[in-house]
Amino acid sequence: MKRNPTATSIPRAHEAIRTRCFHPSGSFPKFAKEDLEASIPDRFERICRQYPERIAVKSESQVLTYSDLNAEANRIARQIRARLRGGAEPVGLLFNDAAHLAAAMLGVLKAGHFLMLLDSSFPKSRNEALLEDCQVCLVIADHENISLANDLIVGSRTLMEFESLDSKISADNLALRIPPGAFAAVVYTSGSTGEPKGVIWNHQDLLHRIMLRTVENEVCVHDRVALLSRGTANAVTSSFFALLNGAMLCAFEVQKEGVIRLAKWLAEERITICPFSSSLLRSFVSMLHGHEMFPDLRIVRLRSETVHKSDFE
Repeated sequence: MKRNPTATSIPRAHEAIRTRCFHPSGSFPKFAKEDLEASIPDRFERICRQYPERIAVKSESQVLTYSDLNAEANRIARQIRARLRGGAEPVGLLFNDAAHLAAAMLGVLKAGHFLMLLDSSFPKSRNEALLEDCQVCLVIADHENISLANDLIVGSRTLMEFESLDSKISADNLALRIPPGAFAAVVYTSGSTGEPKGVIWNHQDLLHRIMLRTVENEVCVHDRVALLSRGTANAVTSSFFALLNGAMLCAFEVQKEGVIRLAKWLAEERITICPFSSSLLRSFVSMLHGHEMFPDLRIVRLRSETVHKSDFE
């Protein structure tokens, strides 16, 4: 995406549309190639120092500033390190609340381990298969998912309940040296064409993905990024896409609230960037009456599934 495309290469009407795809602030935090030689916690902690009082994540029940989110992640990291004293290990996360999930993801990475997301909407057999394939020995779950998580704890696996973690433990940064090649996350395919396949992302991989999307979309601290999925690779990338740029991550539970409510939510929350799966977009568009207005929405990202010409139109 170019800010000033030539008239000969792009029709004037398309140029006008492209112009509206950039945020009015016209600036975004520098995301240099040198950042790829650091870790995700390094980048996140720098953003926290720049924008401590900006809202980092907003869910149905929680609103956390960058300072709050960083403190919560540091407390989680210390308690993970008390449980896992060896080298880097995969940690399974089973959460409904997006604010707590964001803190847990960052806590795992700050502790020098790597994450794997579970989802309560998945069949139990899929969650069991992912845990076994990834050889997860520690699962962290919120209260809503503690019963399901207990059913998944077999053999040497242990469980931490998020709400039971010690709130008095130090919230200071851990200052661990995490190399860019260290594992950050294991993400799995849907398994629709066979067994789910795991892909490992290291810190550099994930930072590179975020950097490319940041530069392409000129993400800035005034952006409000929608999070519409849990337990998938897109939940990882969308979360860090917002949180590594000082933007606000806003969560909407489609399965709970329904697609009809989504249109009102996008307008009320003034969402500027919204990633959709192609099937969700089709369902969403079919529910619109034609008079809805989304004046703040500048980018819709289609992902996960095949995109048809009709989706784009």
